[in-house]
Amino acid sequence: MNQARVWGVTVACLSVGLARSMMLILPFERLSVILGHSVDPRVAFEAVSGRPDGRVSAARIGSCLRIASRRLPFKVSCLCESLAASMLLSLFRLPSETTLGVTLGTDARSRPGGFSAHSWTMSGTTLVTTSDGKGYQSTARYRISPWFGGASRESGSRLP
Repeated sequence: MNQARVWGVTVACLSVGLARSMMLILPFERLSVILGHSVDPRVAFEAVSGRPDGRVSAARIGSCLRIASRRLPFKVSCLCESLAASMLLSLFRLPSETTLGVTLGTDARSRPGGFSAHSWTMSGTTLVTTSDGKGYQSTARYRISPWFGGASRESGSRLP
């Protein structure tokens, strides 16, 4: 692994650790501020476009996150990975769109009669987290467009 890759994985590990710590301490209302401003989940997915800064790409961030998630001593949930992805994409001024979705008991991942939830993050058309939301119905969507002044926070998701 080259030096840039080692640094990338190290930063990804720290971001995932921070995201997991915040998930254990903070309620989701506070965490959603990191994900960006809420957009209507019923609207079809619209790739958030923009100018990457040239040095760090969303694909590289996603690759480092996947390596970090496999190597950490705890199970990294999809929400934890999405939080870390949103933080890193925002840090490098790349756009992100995080979607939360559910599927009913017909899916193999859920118990019969129950449901399964999943979270995934995209930057433009690039999937940054481990898996996408195929088979999941979108219930919430959060978007960050950093070069237009960062995530605009709506009245319901402000920190005091």
